Amino acid sequence: FRVMDSQEDYIASIIQKTIEGGKLAELHTNNNVFYVVMNSGENTINRQFVDAMEAIIKSVQEDYGDLTGCSLVTISTNPKIFSNGMDLLNIKDEKELGTLFEDAGKLLSKLVSVGMPTIAMVDGHAFAAGFYMVISHDYVIMKKEKGYLCFNEMQFGAPVNEYNSVLAKAKMGTRNYHELYLEAKKINAEEAHRRGIVHIVASEKDIHKVTQEFAEKIADTNKDTKSYEMTKADIYKDVIHSLTKEPGINQYAIEKIFGYKSMLAKM
Repeated sequence: FRVMDSQEDYIASIIQKTIEGGKLAELHTNNNVFYVVMNSGENTINRQFVDAMEAIIKSVQEDYGDLTGCSLVTISTNPKIFSNGMDLLNIKDEKELGTLFEDAGKLLSKLVSVGMPTIAMVDGHAFAAGFYMVISHDYVIMKKEKGYLCFNEMQFGAPVNEYNSVLAKAKMGTRNYHELYLEAKKINAEEAHRRGIVHIVASEKDIHKVTQEFAEKIADTNKDTKSYEMTKADIYKDVIHSLTKEPGINQYAIEKIFGYKSMLAKM
């Protein structure tokens, strides 16, 4: 691990390095914190994005030895968007979309179950699958001034996939999920905090510093990474099973979402 003065804006420095490097996602480390930096524009979820993220998680789990005392932060190089959901415009057919949903579920299961505290630093929008990726983390830090969280699928009449429902109800409760999904309601950081979805709201000026300090502090709760992983696996047993089982995908949802893709392509 590289060690940098906590007063220095480490997050800003690795965002710039990742942009310059040009990879879809890149791993950086500092003060016992792993930083996963997403860098594909709107960070829409496609096969290449899933592969890049899974490779990073695998590297963290296999290449760094004992992860006791560590935490992990996911951030975006895009100051306006954390993730804009599925990469619908580049999906060829419903079969490919269904496969991508299954692959995305497995990625989310890895984020849910990794054996250390995980933090999503959200300084922009997170829609649909991007919102599910946010809540796959243990903690969410969100920028106060800009950005919305939204499950927008009902705007084009798409029902929920079972694995998404199980994940969301575990992370935000049935009442919240009912309102946010069925109303396709956009919420900002402060409302998400009131609902218990966002743990910390930070100003645009302070969000990097707040995230760095919180990640280093919460890492100390990881007294034994094997115990941490086993406990999360038990807490989220139903979530992990639902995210990884076959098929777990609502075919009608696939049809509606692919239909929305066709509409987008004509716009």
